[in-house]
Amino acid sequence: MSNADFTIARTPAVTVTSPANGASWLSGTVRQIAWSHNLGLGGLVRIERSVDGGATWAVIADRVASTGATTGVFDWVVSNTNTTSARIRVTGLNGRIIGASGSYTIQQPKIALTVSTASANWTIGKPKAITWTHNLPVGTTMTVQISYDGGKYWVPLAQVVATGSSESFNWTVTGPSTGVIIGVSAPAYSVLDKTSAFDIR
Repeated sequence: MSNADFTIARTPAVTVTSPANGASWLSGTVRQIAWSHNLGLGGLVRIERSVDGGATWAVIADRVASTGATTGVFDWVVSNTNTTSARIRVTGLNGRIIGASGSYTIQQPKIALTVSTASANWTIGKPKAITWTHNLPVGTTMTVQISYDGGKYWVPLAQVVATGSSESFNWTVTGPSTGVIIGVSAPAYSVLDKTSAFDIR
């Protein structure tokens, strides 16, 4: 029997912790890929993405050093691909240790105005609800704006902070004017939707 110290070797392991299974990420935004591991501080990994549920993979970054002794993070500009079957995998130790996320969704940032622009519904001096839907995160600032010259020049009406997936702003109609366009934008996501031109009489 020996009383000498000895070490129990750990089986190398990598687990993707972000994106979470079922998450929804917007293309063009910076999101954090995260993983846990037992490779030690600075352990090198390869990060790959799939947009078809894992049938094919493309390298995002290679030889990424884990930022912690048991964790790692990497800031990624989300790819410009609409899919409900995106996955991330993180591979360490020359391809022998692999951790993969569950499926998550990638969507294009979107705003869709739902207000009617029929001229009969826009009465000068009366409040009019400008309404829209979107897929942007809660807390996103959106700008409601109006153009009186067919979209050449825009005047801000209000800023609205997202509280859900649909928003509204009550505007007291001014006019008369022809070629009016209402728009809603989210500058942080470079997205805009606007109505067709209509008249206020």
